[in-house]
Amino acid sequence: FFLRQRITPSNVEKRAREVMTAPLAEQKPAAGDGTATAKPGDCALQSGGTYELENVGSRAVLEVPVYSQSNGALLDQWKSNAGANQRWVAKAAGPYWTFANMSSRKLLDNPRASRVAGVQMDQWQANQAENQDWIVLSVGDGSCKIISQTSGLLLDVDKGSSVDGAAIIQYEDNDGPNQHWR
Repeated sequence: FFLRQRITPSNVEKRAREVMTAPLAEQKPAAGDGTATAKPGDCALQSGGTYELENVGSRAVLEVPVYSQSNGALLDQWKSNAGANQRWVAKAAGPYWTFANMSSRKLLDNPRASRVAGVQMDQWQANQAENQDWIVLSVGDGSCKIISQTSGLLLDVDKGSSVDGAAIIQYEDNDGPNQHWR
């Protein structure tokens, strides 16, 4: 049996305050952008900052494949090429964050607010739904975990793959490098 702490606004706000004051990972702003101002040794996000979200395990970045503009386009990872489809604008939404793709302007989305481990993440137009809200928490090793507000599951590279095109899913916390982002 697995016991999981329920994510509630009160414990998210408490943890968000801890994250904002704890030393975190080095944030890698997207090349040539200039809007991200995270300090070295810190993975705190700036609302409105543009970032590449690099997976620690694979060293590939979260992307919208082939610059898709479609709602429901499934997300994957690819080596960084500084394309707009690999850049995300972080926006604070209370204790949560949204991530809008620079190319499509659509948000990182947990499809249909799924609570099932292994579901591939997609992009969808902004709709102020909780399945587009994410919690960003320090891992303590210089990287962060990105957690779905609706499911409590982590953004994860499927099976820890380092292959270009590997699916970005949500999965239970196993503290693997495929669930750590910078």
